[in-house]
Amino acid sequence: MDFELIDEMRPFASEQARREVDRRLALITTELAKELQGRGMYRVLDRAPAAQLIERLKASHEPATAPLRGSGRADRPCPERPNALASA
Repeated sequence: MDFELIDEMRPFASEQARREVDRRLALITTELAKELQGRGMYRVLDRAPAAQLIERLKASHEPATAPLRGSGRADRPCPERPNALASA
């Protein structure tokens, strides 16, 4: 799995800044894989055989920064009924 960063300012960053962030994310991804493998709780697999499929699936999904659909209202606890939610 790649480490991802949600950066709403990325479109406004210079090309050099975007390349630097991408370089750092690649380093973080490598370090994360090493840590997961080293702890013995997870088996890290070689993704190379599935690289084309992974890229195709990534391209078919909306970015994580896409606005959420819905009313835009958050639910909060209802003081009169602790086990219920009231819309804000």
